[in-house]
Amino acid sequence: MRDYTAGAHPLDPNDYDWQHAFECCGPPEDGEYGFNSPDVRRAHPQDTATSLAPFQRSDVELISAYSEGENDGPEWLCMGKLKDGRWFVLSAGCDYTGWDCQSGGSASVADDAATVVAFGLTDEQCARLAVSK
Repeated sequence: MRDYTAGAHPLDPNDYDWQHAFECCGPPEDGEYGFNSPDVRRAHPQDTATSLAPFQRSDVELISAYSEGENDGPEWLCMGKLKDGRWFVLSAGCDYTGWDCQSGGSASVADDAATVVAFGLTDEQCARLAVSK
């Protein structure tokens, strides 16, 4: 597994794995779904105001941390800010055969980075992204 500072950047348009991971947030750039459909959730359980609108890589303003995944291993994981002001955490994975067999994931969104870290990330994910709650 590569650490959060290495490997393909999540916004690299040519990266196959990140392309399919981001399908868990919204429609792909070409409009054709590959293997996943969007699952956007609010990070905080009592939040009723944050928009659950799907998003795609072109909607991302900033990637603050990311960690590449492995087939049948740790998920593809990234955190950032969208152009509409929401913060997000994306977690997606696939089995050893790749994205076309068994794959999936989701994105958690919040109005600020602290909330998405506190409620959208597990302790293990925080360690992988080198962020603290």
